[in-house]
Amino acid sequence: MNFLSTASSKEEGVALAAERRKRFTKPLFDPKNPLAAKMMCDVTDMSVMAAIATMRQAAFKGADVFNLNVSLLDCEHVEEVAPAFAQIRLPVLTAVRRASFLTLYGGREPSRLYRTEEERIAVQLRCVEFGAAGIDLELDSHDEDQPSVEAEIKAGVDADRAKKLGPIGDISFDPAVVSAQKHTVQAVKERGGFVLMSSHTRRPINVFEACLITQTAIERGADFVKIVVSTGSRDDQDELVRASLVMRKQFDVPFILMPMGQDTVAARIALFMLGGGWAVTQNAFVPNGFHQQPLIEAWLPIVNAWRAS
Repeated sequence: MNFLSTASSKEEGVALAAERRKRFTKPLFDPKNPLAAKMMCDVTDMSVMAAIATMRQAAFKGADVFNLNVSLLDCEHVEEVAPAFAQIRLPVLTAVRRASFLTLYGGREPSRLYRTEEERIAVQLRCVEFGAAGIDLELDSHDEDQPSVEAEIKAGVDADRAKKLGPIGDISFDPAVVSAQKHTVQAVKERGGFVLMSSHTRRPINVFEACLITQTAIERGADFVKIVVSTGSRDDQDELVRASLVMRKQFDVPFILMPMGQDTVAARIALFMLGGGWAVTQNAFVPNGFHQQPLIEAWLPIVNAWRAS
């Protein structure tokens, strides 16, 4: 059986998935009130049953929504992922990352490599048919090429800054890629899911670049925008604070800015309080894992304070 083989009663499965989303995931976020916060728990387990156990434990602790990293799951066929959506009464969205990205999670390689961008997207669409609330789609999805400084300059990035720092990365402005991304967004929404569009930058970004990434995602159909920023100093993190204050006034779509680098835990919490549409958390620390991401226990009193305000 092919990894992307269809279920025997696909139409029935899609109908059940739509009903599950209607019962448990509407609305996932309130765009009119970005501070009506939710806690999104990253799930990085290697098996479906372990992922279900993690999500149940995290739900008891206070998580509201889950980001399931499907690439890490040890599955031969995509249908094996379906129980992760059927057994959890909270919204689950999926990420199918490239192999180079997944070493963040404890240095682990993915159990299943995706040969093409099309196969990564196909897995995402099947998960929505199984009941996933939506997908995390990178702004360079469908692009096999290296990021282009020239394309970013043409899109509006300052030329001197781009030539000095290099490309932002994880965002493509190739017309064919943009068209493919819009097609994917449409396909997800036709299946009843939402699209969170994300960018994990290769370098620090300024206010203009943060707004450019967000506006680009919105134009491609994003319901939510996530920007994870590689930072090297406190000044880089301060620039994200300024960006958050501008973006909160400029955009109606919920967004989140997340610094990645040394001493960024406090900055992540501050950026959430300054307008982040949700908080990203994890259930437990794992050896060699991503320890800059606060645990649910650290987030809960902060989120509860916002909920009570």
